[in-house]
Amino acid sequence: MNKPEHTSAGPILETPRLLLRPITLEDAEAIHAFKSDPVATRLFGEPPHIDLEQTRRWVLDGIEGTGNSGCVVWAITLRPEGQVIGECCLWNIDHGMKHAELGYELLRAYWKRGLMSEALKAVIDHGFGEMDLNRIEASPLSINLPSQRVLVRLGFKQEGTLRQRHLFEGEWHDEEWFGLLRSEWIARAD
Repeated sequence: MNKPEHTSAGPILETPRLLLRPITLEDAEAIHAFKSDPVATRLFGEPPHIDLEQTRRWVLDGIEGTGNSGCVVWAITLRPEGQVIGECCLWNIDHGMKHAELGYELLRAYWKRGLMSEALKAVIDHGFGEMDLNRIEASPLSINLPSQRVLVRLGFKQEGTLRQRHLFEGEWHDEEWFGLLRSEWIARAD
């Protein structure tokens, strides 16, 4: 994997099939395609975006969070054409305690191709390497089995269940808490 190139907005990460670059407002329309998909958004307990303006606000929040060092949000693009097919982020970054939370979404047409695992490997490498994190966490809903499988494949350990933590459409959902330590990630690479 190539060393990330830094831009004023954040790092660029490359994988064999993907280029992860900082999101821009111009990405809003492509991001809206998966943010407005009710099948996909149900898996993480959010209503689908109802219009492009809502997605633009979400993108602007991500750009602002990156500027404040509270998160780093990447557009997942296919190489070489550059089509945006998803997003991933490190957010809730605590620089003092050296941990962050992992988030990710992918256009449904690209599910089950190993693309998210490929993207997240680059993000995790960056988090433990360039950002000097010691721990990365993720908390998918209990109904989001595909997300849980991605995390397990990447070496995350399920650490517990936060029962009825998320209310969505009048129904309580459990969150499954996963964690990955830098030492575990390094041991997998050896």
